[in-house]
Amino acid sequence: MAKQYTVNGETFKTQAALADRVRSIIKRYKPDATVDIFDTPFLQSLIAMHPEAEQKIGCGVAAFSVEDNPMYLGPRARGLRLHRIDGTSTDFSFWECIRPTPHAKKVQRAFRAAIEPDTLEFKRRFFDGLPDGVGVCPDTGEPVTFSACHVDHKAPNTFDALMLRFIEAEGLDANHIQVFGAGIDNTYQDRLVDLALEQRWRDFHNTYAVLEVVSATANLSLRRRAIP
Repeated sequence: MAKQYTVNGETFKTQAALADRVRSIIKRYKPDATVDIFDTPFLQSLIAMHPEAEQKIGCGVAAFSVEDNPMYLGPRARGLRLHRIDGTSTDFSFWECIRPTPHAKKVQRAFRAAIEPDTLEFKRRFFDGLPDGVGVCPDTGEPVTFSACHVDHKAPNTFDALMLRFIEAEGLDANHIQVFGAGIDNTYQDRLVDLALEQRWRDFHNTYAVLEVVSATANLSLRRRAIP
């Protein structure tokens, strides 16, 4: 029998159904608005499911609010903030409550977060070199702009391939690479604990990666289907 989820007395047959219920709460509020007394009990029950619930709740929940994610823009990235009775607060991912992220995925996210400054700089240089600020996707021929494009790794040195090569070169076991994120207040991204390791990874990545500016269609559809 498929796993069901019960939150504040409401039963959901799938993770997607529960996620939709949480999103319906978020959509009812503007950024920085405090969640009302009718929705608060549901979120109190939800946060108890978080793998870092004890740390997140701390001395106790005073209230919840809706906030914009500072790392990602747009209504779909809007999330929740927990306010404690001692006046402190922290972000939390409702997806972590529903489907805790495996450690291997956290490591991958931390490696991606480490190179974001470099991929952003590549993107800036690319568009600074275009007189009209519009490029062309090498895969689809679609026009791409700074705000409507993706930065991808050219095969065979895909992101995953480079990350695995680096981990092997360092003689590391991915299962033992330490990351921090969910258990630290106001940490919106998983990051590597070892900052020296992070810098070595950035140097390795910048040496071997061949980056390309592509369309969302190419990055999220065509290139993924091409991966064996």
